[in-house]
Amino acid sequence: MSGDESVGSKVQPKEMIAKSIKRMENMRKGLLANRDQSLLTVREKQQEIFMRIIQMQRVLQERRELIRAQGASINLRGEVGQKIDRGLIELQSLVQSVRDALMGRDTSELMKLEPSIQGEIEAEANKIIESEFFRTLVKQLKKESDSSA
Repeated sequence: MSGDESVGSKVQPKEMIAKSIKRMENMRKGLLANRDQSLLTVREKQQEIFMRIIQMQRVLQERRELIRAQGASINLRGEVGQKIDRGLIELQSLVQSVRDALMGRDTSELMKLEPSIQGEIEAEANKIIESEFFRTLVKQLKKESDSSA
């Protein structure tokens, strides 16, 4: 063996080591790039999920508000119904008091009073029918009957 051959054989293992180191460095860079890409993908998916959660929370809040509004509407209808019932009860008591007042009189006297009583009753009925409350009530009842039909 000559001196050149021994030097050449020593260079080969150094080249192999350098190539191995370079391959390991390239593999390390590739793994780091893959890790960074994976982390980026995970962050993007987390952001998407977070946005979906926020959107679902908004939808749920809107539904809660709608349910509250419907409950308030139902309560309002209940209050209107109660007012109507009270008005009807008062009207019935008025009719009953008129009947009671007329029952004690004889029929000839009743015949004489009937046109005036009828005029009063018609005037009161017209006042009620022409009132803003009654018109509003009629409109609301029409809306409710249309929506339930």
